[in-house]
Amino acid sequence: MQKDFVGQYVTAVRDAGLKVGLYFSPLNWRYPGYYDVRGTNCLPNAWGYTTDPAHKENARIMKNEVYQQVKELVTQYGKIDDIWWDGGWLGQQGSDADAAFFWEPGKFRDMANEWRCRHHYARGLDR
Repeated sequence: MQKDFVGQYVTAVRDAGLKVGLYFSPLNWRYPGYYDVRGTNCLPNAWGYTTDPAHKENARIMKNEVYQQVKELVTQYGKIDDIWWDGGWLGQQGSDADAAFFWEPGKFRDMANEWRCRHHYARGLDR
C-alpha cells in the first residue's frame, strides 16, 4: 500500500494549527524540452541531449504535466495557503522572463499558443 505523504503532511500541519505550505519544483530537469524548448538550440546539459525538433513537443508535455500536478495539489488537499515554486525559469536562460512559454497567463488554451495545455488542466485559469 502506498502512503500519501502530501496528505499526511497537510493533516499534521492543520492538526498543529498551522497554515499549509507546499514546495513545488515545476520542472522535471531531465525533460529534453527543458533544454531545447523550440527544438532548434539545445543548450549544454548533464544528460547529453542534443538539438532535436521533437523537443518542442516534449516541452509541451512537460508543461502539461506541471499543470496536472498543480491541479492535483490545489484540489485534493483543501486550502493550500502557500506554494513555494522552485525552478520556474528556463535553466539555460537564467531569467524568469525567458520562461514565458511556461506560464502565459490567459493563453493556456489559445490555439495560437505553441504550448497550450489540455482543457482539463487549464480550466478556470484563462479568466
